[in-house]
Amino acid sequence: MNLQYDSQIRSWIQAHKEETLEDLCSLCRIPSVRGEAEENAPYGKECARALKAAAAMFEKHGVFSKTEINSRVDIILENYSKIIHIEALTLLDMMTKEVVPAISAYTDKLCTTLLNKNKIGGINSDGERELIYRLSAAEKEIFALAEELKMTISTLDNITDVYDKAVIYHDKVLKLMDDIRKYADSAESVVPASVWPYPSYG
Repeated sequence: MNLQYDSQIRSWIQAHKEETLEDLCSLCRIPSVRGEAEENAPYGKECARALKAAAAMFEKHGVFSKTEINSRVDIILENYSKIIHIEALTLLDMMTKEVVPAISAYTDKLCTTLLNKNKIGGINSDGERELIYRLSAAEKEIFALAEELKMTISTLDNITDVYDKAVIYHDKVLKLMDDIRKYADSAESVVPASVWPYPSYG
């Protein structure tokens, strides 16, 4: 580091030591634990109060202006939305091109086994029947949720506010993705590894 700047920084720290410590202590006194979501305070009013206090401290000490802070927040929110958008599209591609066809193929195989057992007669086929119902239900839910996810993603193109868009990605898109994964996991637990399109760790 440039010795001149190093000296200036050390002098500033020494001159503002007590003031800075008091600012930090004031910030630490705010119980910034997650609370009930409110308008403009998705993690609760205390977290919002802590963020406002930190922003004010940045402005006071010339770290960032309010405009600079808001710009950085916008960038973070945009990146957040882009990452989830990519993950959602990837999930849709996996489900529609790999997982759903695999479930359908194995269900078809079970149906063939069930029909053959019924032709012979006297052979219990409760296991195949239960698996067919279970896989068919999972496939139906995955398909319906995937369609809802597609529609939700398409509507986000019309939203320009980065905060509003990030909230929808968090509250709606992530929820749909999680629901899809749950049904896919349920199907994976009964579909043989030789049929399942991805490595199974179950």
